[in-house]
This record gives sequence, structure tokens and C-alpha cells, in this order.
Amino acid sequence: MSLTVEVSAAQQKALEKLVARPTAHAGHVRRARVILLSAAGESGLEIAKRLAISPEQVSRIRRRFHEQGLHGLEERPKAGRKDHAVPAA
Repeated sequence: MSLTVEVSAAQQKALEKLVARPTAHAGHVRRARVILLSAAGESGLEIAKRLAISPEQVSRIRRRFHEQGLHGLEERPKAGRKDHAVPAA
């Protein structure tokens, strides 16, 4: 499934600003680059090779952006244990 990515002028500006910010999280920047490259017409395979990620990740990022907009690109909580294996005491 190839999802067409349409980016508004305001979204484009926000994504470019995020990519240029030196203190931004690498994962957030990578997801923003996927969307910018997708909007520029690059294929998922080209983007995956260029950013050294899997084509499945490209598809997932595109889908999140399509469903949630810019908020879909933000960091998500990771699954797994919340407590530590060693008790604090």
C-alpha cells in the first residue's frame, strides 16, 4: 500500500524547522525527514535506503502522519516493564 503524503505549507514549515533544530531528538527528526521526502515524491524504498531504515518503518511513519498529522510523529511511550528489576531499598 503506497500512501500519498500531502503536506500543507504550515506543516512543511514546521517539519523543516524541526529538522534544522540541533537539539531535536534523532527519532523525531528522522520521522520528519521521511514525511518531507515523501511529500517531495520519493518512493518508500528510496527513503528507506537514504535514511537507513526499513520500508516498513517508512510505511508506519507515513500512516501515523496521515492519521494524526504532526502529532503522529512525536515520541511514543515504549512497551515493556515500568518497574525496575532491582528494588529501590
